[in-house]
Amino acid sequence: MRLVTTLRLAGIALGLVLVGLLNAQQPLAPAPKYRLAVLIGISKYDDKSLTLPTPAADVDEIESRLKRLGFDVIKLTSPPPAAKDETKKQNGKKENGKRQPRTDATRENMLKLFRDELRDKLRGKTEDETLLLVYIAAHGAQDQGKGYLLPADAKRPETDKDYVKSWYSTQVLNQQIQSQPAKYKVLLIEACRTVLTPGSGRAPPLVGDEDVRGDYYIVESSRPGTASQADKEFQRGVFAHYFIEALQKRGALADQISLHAVLNSTRTKTAERTKDEQVPEVFPIRFEVTRNDVSLGARRGMQLAGTKDAPRKVEAKQVVGATADATEPLATFRFCDFSPVKDVKEANFSLATFENVSLEGVDLTQANLSFAVFKNVNLKGAKMGPSTILTGTTFEDVNWEGAELTGADFRFLGAAVDEEALKKAAKAPRQK
Repeated sequence: MRLVTTLRLAGIALGLVLVGLLNAQQPLAPAPKYRLAVLIGISKYDDKSLTLPTPAADVDEIESRLKRLGFDVIKLTSPPPAAKDETKKQNGKKENGKRQPRTDATRENMLKLFRDELRDKLRGKTEDETLLLVYIAAHGAQDQGKGYLLPADAKRPETDKDYVKSWYSTQVLNQQIQSQPAKYKVLLIEACRTVLTPGSGRAPPLVGDEDVRGDYYIVESSRPGTASQADKEFQRGVFAHYFIEALQKRGALADQISLHAVLNSTRTKTAERTKDEQVPEVFPIRFEVTRNDVSLGARRGMQLAGTKDAPRKVEAKQVVGATADATEPLATFRFCDFSPVKDVKEANFSLATFENVSLEGVDLTQANLSFAVFKNVNLKGAKMGPSTILTGTTFEDVNWEGAELTGADFRFLGAAVDEEALKKAAKAPRQK
């Protein structure tokens, strides 16, 4: 009996060890030296009934986030990112009797991107030091068990018997991505998984788990037979919103962004927001234990700059709110004007640099200004208080005229400020 009990206990212990190993997170590999993102967002279709509200704007925002992480970016959208006064000259319109080539996300342009432009970008790069991320937001469709994405010039089954020829095969897309010389590959598809054609049966994965080999991840924004939703409050696709949020969460200095954490957060929060009506799928299914985790880069705050003659106007959405652009450390503002914002009292400007900036009349009463540097800054009429975090903050050549500083403590852990300037100009005294 004692032997049996001992063996049973040993078996339980071994089982617990194995469970622990399975649930253990993979170590985080450093961000590859070269990180390339291919972003495709299709909002405008030739067939107006296919119009989508958010994809083009979503990938614009994703581009901004990824560039701040150090990514090189190739972007293809519909409508194309052209200046309004140039739009008529582009996208297949006639000029001087000649039809101009289309610049939006047509099937031909998507093929060229993956066949030529992507190949050229990766030429000469070291495979083990390269990460490729592809994000596509568009209509998705299933036809006879095969997956497709609908380019801007896609045809509908009801209007064209050769409609499939105008669609983009996800099998072809998968082959194009797998053939690229990059150690890490990530494909994210934000598209519906509904069946648009008769006889297709239950919608399979657009790409599929069986196609995932090596350090390759495939993420589909919804389960078979379900739609990918846009959110009126976010004014984004739900999946895109939480992907963007995962790329910008507030973190410590040089906090690395884990690919696994981004995928898990995007999947979980999308499902929660839609009450499980939209549940993203990640392939391979147990990627947390079967794939190596890798950093997408270090979080870094936004970098905004204008000129002496034309200061950059800062928008409220860039600095206000928990997921605003400025909520990451090391943001830099040079020749910027915050007057359109006024209330940034809860903003996180930790380790930020403000140089030749106007914060006139701005409410900073609950802002985190720890270790920030203010140089040649106009703080006329600005507000700070006991909840303003001023740990190690440095102020040099600052205009304090009329500033309200009741309870603000500039002495904490090495903060540096011109005491005389404060006494002469401030409207209310700082904390004694």
